[in-house]
Amino acid sequence: MNPGDVSATETNQNSDRAVPANSGYESAMRPGRVCRGNPQWSVLIVDDHELVRVGMRRILEDVESIGRFVEAANGERALELARHDRFDLIFLDLSLPGISGLETAMELLRRWPEVRIIVLTAVREFTFTRQLVDLGVKGYLTKDCDPEQMEKAIYDVMAGRVYLAPQVAQQLAVGLPDPVEKLFRTLTARETEIVLLTFRGLRNRQIAERLFISEKTVSTHRMKALEKLEVKSTAELTRLLHKLDAWDQLTGL
Repeated sequence: MNPGDVSATETNQNSDRAVPANSGYESAMRPGRVCRGNPQWSVLIVDDHELVRVGMRRILEDVESIGRFVEAANGERALELARHDRFDLIFLDLSLPGISGLETAMELLRRWPEVRIIVLTAVREFTFTRQLVDLGVKGYLTKDCDPEQMEKAIYDVMAGRVYLAPQVAQQLAVGLPDPVEKLFRTLTARETEIVLLTFRGLRNRQIAERLFISEKTVSTHRMKALEKLEVKSTAELTRLLHKLDAWDQLTGL
């Protein structure tokens, strides 16, 4: 069995749809739970570390309104699951192998703008927090948060509010001292997305097809991003990105 594969055959009490075995994720409910007028939310946990997923399961089991949770070990699996299932809330690690958490968030919100996402990160540099919030991410937590903070984030986000961990909110308030990070803070969400895809090696035409916009629009956003980042070419952009430790961690590169 591959590291990300988890055998699961449980079904939701409110659904006759079975979860196939060896599907690459686990679906779980608390046995015997009955909905008594309270919402029963379906949650997707996306993290490549099993210990983190186990720890989160234990916390989520104590959240009264959560009736079901599903796991994915990477962004590709998360996107696949989201195509076939409806999740009320997604916990998303930013540092993932393969498709990064940043790219996964962008793709999820592009396809399903209504999805509620809480980002989880061990990274202390919050360079892309503003862009993620602009994209539609509703929560931002560090992995060392306590269960009470996670539960508050869940209820705030499900009530339509944005929840930022205190250290994240503080960073947004005071700004970042590093000049390279400050440059990236000036990018819009769309510009960040196009920079990421450019860094991945996609050409303007491929980016346009992926984002369902015109090549001219891609070119315009790309030129504005390069201007803001004070670089003149993709090669200079790549060198700048490698100076930014947070970018390497967030993109998994």
